[in-house]
Amino acid sequence: MIYNSYFKKFVFVFCLLIVPSTFFSGETQRRGAADLIKEASHIRGNRPQDALLLAEEALKISIETKNIRNTIEAQNIIGSIRLFFGEYEQALILHFKSLELSEKINDPYLLSVTYNNIAMAYQSQKRNDIAIEYFKKSLVYAEKSGTANQILNNLYKLGVIYETLDSLHEAYKYYKRSYLIEENNNNSEGMFYSLLGIGSVCAKRNDYYQSYVIYNKALGIASKLKVMTYRMLVYRHMGELFLREKKYINARQMFMTALDVADSLEYNKEKRDCYINLATTNENLRFYTDAYYYLARYVEINDTIFSQEANERISLMQVKYDLKTKQKEIELLKQKEQKSLIIRNALLIGISLFILVVVLMIYLYRVKMRHNHVLKDRNQEIQQQKEEIFTSLDQLAKVNQQLSQKNQQITESIEYALTIQKTMLPGPDAIRSHFGNAFKVFIPRDIVSGDFYWLHACKNCDMLAVADCTGHGIAGALMSTIANTLMNNIIEENPDISLNDFLNVLNNKTKQLFHSHTHGNQRYDEGMDLSVLKYDKHNKSYEIALANHIACIADENAVRVLEGDIYSVGGVFSKTEEHKYVSYTLKPEKPSTLYMFTDGFHDQLGGPENRKILFSRLQKKLGEIKHLPLATQKEMLLEYLHSWKGKNKQTDDILLIGIELKVQ
Repeated sequence: MIYNSYFKKFVFVFCLLIVPSTFFSGETQRRGAADLIKEASHIRGNRPQDALLLAEEALKISIETKNIRNTIEAQNIIGSIRLFFGEYEQALILHFKSLELSEKINDPYLLSVTYNNIAMAYQSQKRNDIAIEYFKKSLVYAEKSGTANQILNNLYKLGVIYETLDSLHEAYKYYKRSYLIEENNNNSEGMFYSLLGIGSVCAKRNDYYQSYVIYNKALGIASKLKVMTYRMLVYRHMGELFLREKKYINARQMFMTALDVADSLEYNKEKRDCYINLATTNENLRFYTDAYYYLARYVEINDTIFSQEANERISLMQVKYDLKTKQKEIELLKQKEQKSLIIRNALLIGISLFILVVVLMIYLYRVKMRHNHVLKDRNQEIQQQKEEIFTSLDQLAKVNQQLSQKNQQITESIEYALTIQKTMLPGPDAIRSHFGNAFKVFIPRDIVSGDFYWLHACKNCDMLAVADCTGHGIAGALMSTIANTLMNNIIEENPDISLNDFLNVLNNKTKQLFHSHTHGNQRYDEGMDLSVLKYDKHNKSYEIALANHIACIADENAVRVLEGDIYSVGGVFSKTEEHKYVSYTLKPEKPSTLYMFTDGFHDQLGGPENRKILFSRLQKKLGEIKHLPLATQKEMLLEYLHSWKGKNKQTDDILLIGIELKVQ
């Protein structure tokens, strides 16, 4: 009886364990590998373990059915999940297998995805030099495949790399470019990651409030998408922000929340980051017991992730892949040598045939020499052809002369357009008469310019704008004329308008002007990036607003950057609704100089490596010359520009204005 009772219990437990798994296996087999891959990709943000099971089942089916594309996609999903688990070696094994298969079928999209996954694995191990190499390969294949999401993904990842290398200006540029395109495409996931990057750069620049606002916006997207992984990332980033601000209680709360999510998802890499942050936070709070506990957990999990043996195997994988690549190159060289041998033999045969033909022609020529009348006919034909050639040359000379005349007429028209544009711009002494000591560097690229400056003076205030319109040459000059007219109309309608309202009205009028001439699906991207300075004569203060622009203000201590708004005026990167543009109020208490400029100066190519000047070098140069008189500053900036440009052509229109601010 006792034996029968134990046997029944055993059978019951066995059925409970076996039947569900059998049912699950049968269910997944009835579903196609493509459906399993799609579902695994959909749920891996909230249920990584379930997603891993689905992807592994899909991989098994794909191998059995010999479906290479599904095999690659399943391996990439499994590898990306194991990367979040901190299993770098297993992740790289799977991704390198996918790379071999992708190269076999020569699919640009799958090659881009796989190179991107390999780069992320090396980035997670802080091997940035290798990661950059693979991200660049991924970007090349993304552009070949024409896949916008992959191109944006690589732009974002390059921003992450530059942020890791403390190149914050370059990182911010890649993040902003990625965010604007993702916002235009209404891609919430892409906007989320771009916002995380922008918020991180703002935090490292000590702009804590802006970083907090951006992280909250990212948290809103994560909540809307209902993806636990996204909320975990936001909580960790907000914890790091509070840690920078020394708000240790808030930081501890955020790290604990992020750790709970990471623990539920079994993401070892995120758990490791939370452990070390909690150790630092508790140490600052003088909770030494908790600090030691989390430090021990960090050491334990970090040793698991970064074991020496695993690192050696990962390096071995890279060596094996490089070896296979070299073997392929050797095979290609052998094939080229074989082709060269075939070409050489064919050339020898051709030369032999040519010699034989020449000998035969000489023989025939001697035979034909006996027939003088035939030679005479040929001479006449040659003479006729010669006359036809001379006639053609005369016609070509006439056409060339006509082209030269037309070119001269066009050049004269452009030079007259320059005269018109000069009458539109303020005179040489206009800026100094209203704003005091100032200088101006204005160099159009193609006679007339798409960059321009605008000045308005009234009883209560003086206004100065520096603008970069879409296009160069005639197109840019026409756009600058339109923009100048719109600005004058706005001031005439409302002389006391605020800078924010001024930019919003200008944005709306620009869009209305060009949208009214839109036909069908045709779109216009005409707009401008600009800075507007306003001097209030009553309050003796300055206000500057920047639309997708930056400016600098220098005093005896340093050169400070005034970061502008990310939105332009007009064009596809402007706001369609009312927007609060970034502005600054300036009341200098000591001698200061304000520099307003377009991007033409720091985008000029040249130097020893034929690269751009970049904003960082321009800022450094301003710091070196800020103590000098403004006239001398202008001469040194022009000398620096010409020295950097060398024999290169001018890249863009150049406009830079320096103003000595009045001390209060």
